[in-house]
Amino acid sequence: MSGRYLVYGLAVAGAAVVRAATGRGIDVVVVDDSAPDGRRALAAELGVELVVAPSPDGLDSLVAACDVVVPAPGVPETHALFAAARRHGRPVHSEL
Repeated sequence: MSGRYLVYGLAVAGAAVVRAATGRGIDVVVVDDSAPDGRRALAAELGVELVVAPSPDGLDSLVAACDVVVPAPGVPETHALFAAARRHGRPVHSEL
């Protein structure tokens, strides 16, 4: 699948999704609620944009600009990410 992926969470699973997607030529933007443990450096190493703690409107715009949403396993179903994906008709895919 081509297009742009929004990967939510840049820990172990998110980084693996980014590597797999970019290795297939897919454009990726990463969003995370926080940026501890050198996540900015990891995003730079992976060559992807990292958006940290976007506002609700910012998150909505990011989802609207993507084709597929890939949340990390720890993102709760009540997170605003899922409502934005539904609102914009974006499929949500699990890395599992």
